[in-house]
Amino acid sequence: MKIVALVILIIAIISLYFLLTPPPLSGKEQACINSGGMVRTSLCCLLAEDFPNNCLIGACGCSPDNSHEVKVCECPEGKCFDGNSCVTQVFNFQDCVDAGYPVLESLPRQCRTPDGRTFIEGEET
Repeated sequence: MKIVALVILIIAIISLYFLLTPPPLSGKEQACINSGGMVRTSLCCLLAEDFPNNCLIGACGCSPDNSHEVKVCECPEGKCFDGNSCVTQVFNFQDCVDAGYPVLESLPRQCRTPDGRTFIEGEET
């Protein structure tokens, strides 16, 4: 009788542990949190997957009829999630330089963000 009670207690403790332990975070969820962001959900275009690059315009800009709910990273003010971490928002050449992205020594000079956007010195976007 004591063995049966002990087995039931052990099963109950193990079950409780799994009920109270949150599931492990995905790589993108952890990257979002590690870079200062918060994981949320949002309506994004039907082809968008979890954690789209919200530094670019478009992934979450569809009508509700053409959208579905995905996980997104909500970054602190002045930052956006580039698909890997919260980074400084870049709107022009100087923003790109100030964020520390590489400047190509061309004429005119160009600055390239990790997500492939290029900003040209003297051109405003």
